Amino acid sequence: MKQRPSASGPHKRLAVMSVSRPPRPPTTDELEYSDSENDSEDLIPLSLRFLQSSHDKDVLSKLEVANKWLNRGLKFPDKLPLPDDLHQLCVAATTMPSNILAHLLPPDDMPVADFIKFRLPEIGKPAQRQAAHSIRSPIPPEPYVEELRKNLGQAIFDGRISMRDPRTSDDRLPLWVIEFWWTLHRVRNSRMEWLEGRDWIRQKQETGYHQQVFRNTERQLSILAWNKLLNGPAAGVGRTTKHLLRFLSDDEWLSDTLVDMMTAYLVSHLSAKQRDTIIADTSFGDTIRSAKDISYHNRLHDQLEKFEQRPCRRLYAPMYTKNHYVAFEINFHTRSGYPLLVLVTSHPAPHHTIC
Repeated sequence: MKQRPSASGPHKRLAVMSVSRPPRPPTTDELEYSDSENDSEDLIPLSLRFLQSSHDKDVLSKLEVANKWLNRGLKFPDKLPLPDDLHQLCVAATTMPSNILAHLLPPDDMPVADFIKFRLPEIGKPAQRQAAHSIRSPIPPEPYVEELRKNLGQAIFDGRISMRDPRTSDDRLPLWVIEFWWTLHRVRNSRMEWLEGRDWIRQKQETGYHQQVFRNTERQLSILAWNKLLNGPAAGVGRTTKHLLRFLSDDEWLSDTLVDMMTAYLVSHLSAKQRDTIIADTSFGDTIRSAKDISYHNRLHDQLEKFEQRPCRRLYAPMYTKNHYVAFEINFHTRSGYPLLVLVTSHPAPHHTIC
């Protein structure tokens, strides 16, 4: 990353992120960083000054890591995953203060109806600049913020602790503001998606078909959280109520999360007389796909072992193949299996691809 030569005089300044007017996605040569504001700061070790700007509650435990990585003339890795200690250092640099989050970002459990109305900072126009700004001032456009994030890793490696505010002439901002802007863009995009889902429900209320069902669905938006982790059999890593948005459209594709929700619903309706019937979710297909050859029987997978311990006559499971989910039946009594129903799904394959 290109760095300006040190300025002469009592105030030694190295760069912060900066752009020419009007703001636009910056090039590497335009990124400016600052590692000190005055002479007194120069007396403090760089690694300590870097960590002092962090809001990570365990920041002091990362001093040794900062000494290891910062200002060593290293190039930030291009590939993921990052070394664990470096990842933790980047997290410390981008941790946002909790008081900012409480006032400017909606909690994940906020009902959809309230989330749609939640006030968020606007997105600034490309030529928009301000003499002064507040935390609620318009934020830079998403492509600009994305470019800042791409260059943030190298800025951290170079020991930079602040960036120039592209909306003003002279103000500097801590590096965590980049992550704050990025989070705001993601929340704004989610709010738009929920708003479109709500409008879809209202359109369906006007068609004359199942009007009461859609009225009840809209009322549920006053209860349903916009981004809360799912509970129950369909829960999984990263699965939140945002996945339910796929139900509120005529154009969205099926996903593994929605299929798991449907199988969980079917399981809940199995009667005591159907104890010899198993309805599996998408993890069953994942398990089958992980078996590269017949030798997997020597070390039975946990998922299959659970089924082995339960007397079963029939097993029903969703199988994914070539952009379709196939509802498949396996009859252990007749030792046969065949598809029952084919559902068109997304392209490319869902996150948990099952064969």
